[in-house]
Amino acid sequence: MMIIMHEVKQILRSQKNESQLEETFNYIGTLFISMNMQEDAKERYLKTLNINPQNVLANTNLGQLYLLTDMVEEANQCFLKSLQFNSLDTETLSNLGQLYYRLNMLEEAEEYFLSALQLDPYLLGALNNLGVLYQDLNFLEGALECQFKALETNPSTRRGKRAKEFFLKALKADPQFFREDIYFSLGQIYFSNNNLEEAKESYSKALIINPQNVEIYIKLGLVYEEMGMQEQAIEFYKQALKINP
Repeated sequence: MMIIMHEVKQILRSQKNESQLEETFNYIGTLFISMNMQEDAKERYLKTLNINPQNVLANTNLGQLYLLTDMVEEANQCFLKSLQFNSLDTETLSNLGQLYYRLNMLEEAEEYFLSALQLDPYLLGALNNLGVLYQDLNFLEGALECQFKALETNPSTRRGKRAKEFFLKALKADPQFFREDIYFSLGQIYFSNNNLEEAKESYSKALIINPQNVEIYIKLGLVYEEMGMQEQAIEFYKQALKINP
C-alpha cells in the first residue's frame, strides 16, 4: 500500500497542467477501485470532475461506483450527465440498463441495453445483462440470441461454462428448443474443453436436426480424430465432401 501511494504521489508531481491532472485523477480512481478503496476512488473521480465536469469517463466511473455502493439515484445522475455530453457512449447506456434492471423497471432496462447494442452489437456486458433480463421474462428466444452473440464475442472457458449452463437449462425447461444451433454451440464448448464424448453427442444431435450441415460433419470428424478413431473421422470428412464437393 505504501509503495502504491508513493507511486501515486510521484505521478501527481509529474503533471504540469490541468488536462494531465484530469486524466491522472481518473486513472488513480480506477486504480483505487481495483484495490477496493472506494472512498479514495470517489475522491479522485470528484477531483477529475472539478477540473472538467464534462469528462464522460469520470462521470461513468463515478456512476458505476455509486451503483456498486447502492447509491442508485446518484448513479443515475452521473450516467445521465455522461449521456448529456456523449449520447452515443455505449458503456453509459449499458450501465443505465443495469440500473433500471436493479430497480425492476424491466422495460426501461431493455430499452437501454438495446440502445447500447444497436451501437455495438457485441458489447459483452449489455449482451449478458439483456440475456438475464430475457430469462426473467421467460423470453427464451431472446435470451438464446444473447448467449450466442456473447459466446461468439468471448469464447473463454468461463463464458462457455455460463452459456453451457443456460443452453442445458433451456433444453430442459422447454422441449421446443431442440435446436441445431444450441446443440452445435454445446458441441463447440465441450470440444474446446476436451470433453470429447459430450462434444460427439451434441454434434450428433445437431446432425439429426440438420443432416445437410457440412460444418457438423467436419466437427464430428475432428472429434473422432482427437479420440484416435481415424476411420470414423475419415467417413465424416467424406460425407462433408459429398454434400459440398
